[in-house]
Amino acid sequence: MKKIKILISLSALVFFNIYVFSSFSRVASMGIEFWMLEDDDTLIWFNPYEIIKYSNHVWVELGKAQGSSAAPNVNNNLNITDIWGGVSFYIRKNSALAAFFGRPYWGLLNYSGTRINGSDVQAIPDSPINTSMLPLPLNNKLDIFYAGEIFKIPIGFSAFIASNSQKQYSEDFSKPDLQNGDSKYSQTLVSRELWLMFGTKLSKILFFDYLDIVLNIGLHNVNNLYEDEVYNGTEFLKNNEYSFYTTGNGSIELSLRFINKLNKVSIVSLFDYYLTNLSNEFIRKTDDNMDGNLLFSDGDVYYKISQDYIYSLLTLGTATNINLSSKFLWIFGFNMKFNHISVNEKRESLLSDRKGTNQEYSSNILNLNIPLYIALEYKLSKFFTLYSGIKKTIYNISFSKITDPDYGGWNGSTFPLNGKDVYEISTDDSDTQADFSFGIRVSVLENIFLDAVLRENVLFTGTYLLSGVPETLSSQISLVYRF
Repeated sequence: MKKIKILISLSALVFFNIYVFSSFSRVASMGIEFWMLEDDDTLIWFNPYEIIKYSNHVWVELGKAQGSSAAPNVNNNLNITDIWGGVSFYIRKNSALAAFFGRPYWGLLNYSGTRINGSDVQAIPDSPINTSMLPLPLNNKLDIFYAGEIFKIPIGFSAFIASNSQKQYSEDFSKPDLQNGDSKYSQTLVSRELWLMFGTKLSKILFFDYLDIVLNIGLHNVNNLYEDEVYNGTEFLKNNEYSFYTTGNGSIELSLRFINKLNKVSIVSLFDYYLTNLSNEFIRKTDDNMDGNLLFSDGDVYYKISQDYIYSLLTLGTATNINLSSKFLWIFGFNMKFNHISVNEKRESLLSDRKGTNQEYSSNILNLNIPLYIALEYKLSKFFTLYSGIKKTIYNISFSKITDPDYGGWNGSTFPLNGKDVYEISTDDSDTQADFSFGIRVSVLENIFLDAVLRENVLFTGTYLLSGVPETLSSQISLVYRF
């Protein structure tokens, strides 16, 4: 066994942020996480009870525009993505409903089955018809919200389902009668995810003016199967079977948000813990002579690739909202994010005459990330509001332990373990540049608002009119209508 301590770039590791969905333009323009705002319509995605405050609204996310990477090349420089929207209604005393359509999928299910960096365990192969057996890209179908009271306790509920599926079936038959070697195959790919969110907002609890308590429960499932059969003159016999499925099917998240108000200052604090299990298995069976016995001596293939994949994120943060006047809002905030990713991968031969583990790799990664945020909102006039923000990571360090067993070839009875390498990896990426953001709100009427995130590159290019670079003025636009 050997131990090696090296430095690697954090960009080589995969870390997630559960708040990646915070995509409304006001929040993006200020460069903050949406929970840091004391009041904002994006908070409906944190606590569904907030929909009671933002009933009778129409939201339209007009999209995000990718910027120019080469100049000048007008065609294909502008690619609009993430167009979606929704509407909310006040239905009766202290209750409201809302529905959103087409929201981009924000979950992590697509990471299930993906090989981690550095792993020498065999990657999940494509099916014999060259189709990936990994989870399909998920499409979010519908988000629904309800807010009301039960026994005078404020309660909010939301749910969304994301899914995708594909089915294929093909026959290659001789006519009019079946002939030896005729074949058929079927393939079914199914990926699903369901999230249920329950929230309440309590006032005057302990030392806090307001307390949000939110519980998220997620259920996901992937079930992909390919099978083909060949006619031997009397019957169809199975030749290939490829299957990929999730063995870990759940996620849970608990969020607490505390608000203390003092004159023109509000302090918002957050506790959030998120845990998901993305574990999965892949099995391939190839019966070369289709005799029903899977043997290495017959040239058959039979193995299992398993991946135990656990991801967790603990977020502790606080933000101060300072209303200097009716025109100025300052926000100062920070987060402490503790990521933990535990992945264990293994390949096992399951052939009757050659059983045993022959590939293995495990990785345990801990990361602490502390970013600081400063944001400003300035109401320039009745019709225009300006946004700006800066984010700077002041601490970003990770510790990893990699275990890489080395198995030898088949010796007649087993795959011998010849050794095991253990790598201890330390990474410090604290010295990163700051991120700046800018935006503007245009109040078309008293109840119609258009928010836009201004592209930072435009400060240098001046848009196409000045530089000839086909760069859009804004990178994201949102429309809000209150009725």
